[in-house]
Amino acid sequence: MDKGGGIRTMELSGPGHCPFAGMIRSDVGLNMKDAPENGVPPVLKSARLSMTDALRNSFPLFLNEKSIRSAIESICAEFGNVKSLNILPATRGTSFHCACSLRLESAAAEAALKSKFQLAEHAGELHFMVDVDERWTGRSM
Repeated sequence: MDKGGGIRTMELSGPGHCPFAGMIRSDVGLNMKDAPENGVPPVLKSARLSMTDALRNSFPLFLNEKSIRSAIESICAEFGNVKSLNILPATRGTSFHCACSLRLESAAAEAALKSKFQLAEHAGELHFMVDVDERWTGRSM
């Protein structure tokens, strides 16, 4: 969707054909009363963390593209250099997010990243969502 000035945004309210459909979740649908004594359900012990959750858990909400880029490069550093990163501001209802597509310098680096994090793949790129602060100062939503 073009909001004038050539800035594209994405509305994520419908399923459509978006590779990010269904990636924004705040619940895991688990009944914690059935969890073992340590409080961590077995399914979560072996589950890979999504890139969205890794960013959410390790960094404050982002205010602009530069802070997102820095955080993603920091997380990806153990796997290889970021070859390309596209950040597209998006809205879902009243929530603010950015849709990101990522390529690392090699297929082996991407495979290693995918083994640690849940990432969507589409057209040879890795895709994920990033939560951003409501005080976002980056490109318009």
